[in-house]
Amino acid sequence: MKKTAYILAFALTLGSFALHAQTDTTQTTYTYVTAKEDLTAKFLPMPDPLTMEKIFPATGNFQLTQTNIEGATEINIMLDSANKGLVWIEGLPMGKIKAQLRQSPATYKIPAQKTEDGKSIEEGTLVYDKEANILNICLGCTYDETEPAKPFTIATETMDSEATTKKVTKKTSSSKAKVWNYTGAKLIVEEEVTTDEMENPQQKEENKEMKKEQKEEQKEEKEEIEQK
Repeated sequence: MKKTAYILAFALTLGSFALHAQTDTTQTTYTYVTAKEDLTAKFLPMPDPLTMEKIFPATGNFQLTQTNIEGATEINIMLDSANKGLVWIEGLPMGKIKAQLRQSPATYKIPAQKTEDGKSIEEGTLVYDKEANILNICLGCTYDETEPAKPFTIATETMDSEATTKKVTKKTSSSKAKVWNYTGAKLIVEEEVTTDEMENPQQKEENKEMKKEQKEEQKEEKEEIEQK
């Protein structure tokens, strides 16, 4: 009796395996893709080398566009030789003025200072907008840490109102310091692109090989002439 039960159980197990094998006919196929290097890709042009003027765009020569500073014309802004966080403004009638970098790349605070000539300079702000190519300098306005460019919108309105006012009024005593403004545009010198800079790396290598072959041919010709 037990033997018959074992045989029956074994037969049922085999039957279930056979049924599973018949119904589960789906197979999973795995595809392996091997990445290949695209040797036909074009060479991208090399980026322009970084210069001090690109890292610190507020440096350079600036041409006057608007000011209320009498005698102001073109100015030059240059980096301090020892501290790249400082620039010096030259060309204003007040003398050589120092400015401290506060927000990169071109927002500076002008601290209250005395020039080499002993003239007192009130605190101010210098901001250069590279995209618009506009330099703004304000002397006598407190540097605003949150909105450094805010004084320049007010300064434009003030300068316009002063220019249109012609009525003479009595002098009144005031403790408020004079605010001086200077607006200028950077004098940009366009660099000429040489033939070597226009060539891609592959062309440069081919030209190099060609020059090498020409030198070898000239050397062989010279040796033949000397042998004759």
